[in-house]
Amino acid sequence: MSQYAHYSEPSPDLAAALATVPPGQMFGDIQQVRVIADEMLKASIEAAKKALPPKSTYSVQDYKVPVDGGEILVRAVTPTPIEGEDGTFPLLVWYHGGGWALGDVDQNDAMLRAMSVKLRMSTLNVEYRYRSELLSIEQNKDAPVLSKQALLKFQDWLGAPPDHPHFSILLHPAHAKAPPAYLQISGQDPLRDEGILYAKVLKEAGVTVQYDVYVLCFAPSGLR
Repeated sequence: MSQYAHYSEPSPDLAAALATVPPGQMFGDIQQVRVIADEMLKASIEAAKKALPPKSTYSVQDYKVPVDGGEILVRAVTPTPIEGEDGTFPLLVWYHGGGWALGDVDQNDAMLRAMSVKLRMSTLNVEYRYRSELLSIEQNKDAPVLSKQALLKFQDWLGAPPDHPHFSILLHPAHAKAPPAYLQISGQDPLRDEGILYAKVLKEAGVTVQYDVYVLCFAPSGLR
């Protein structure tokens, strides 16, 4: 498969951007990583803005879309109909890059406006919630009993595929067959929010479920 090796070579623009990042910094504290990522993207965002089509050639509308526990921003861009068009266009739904932890709708905003006009299509630019806002792993990364580092080490020792239903009960294909459940969830558990999500999944599957979250509490397994 050596004929595909060139696909691993970064473009000159990307290589130049990566050269400005100190080694190891892209996998440090998440807030620091976000600052670095924003700086890396700044030049490309500004360049894309210079290629924006005239404002008369498209319309932009921001929507706040309700989701579980909050709302997300979705930006819609629609080309202004020209002769022969009835105002109905193909739709592109766009999720920005960033591994569910970085970026926002502004990251590709100018590019999508230009694409909408040039390719005659509507675009929906989705600003998803960061994974660290959905889960408690980052919030409890320095928990005194079970830190994020310890959690990942246990996962490494186990060696189980993270997408296997025997590893994550959330991925089990038959939640409706589960018996009535009562869940005790620690507030300082890095997997706290996954426990809350599991209760929600069971309830939606028709299972009788109740749970309690113990705030600021995390006891080792043998001390409960």
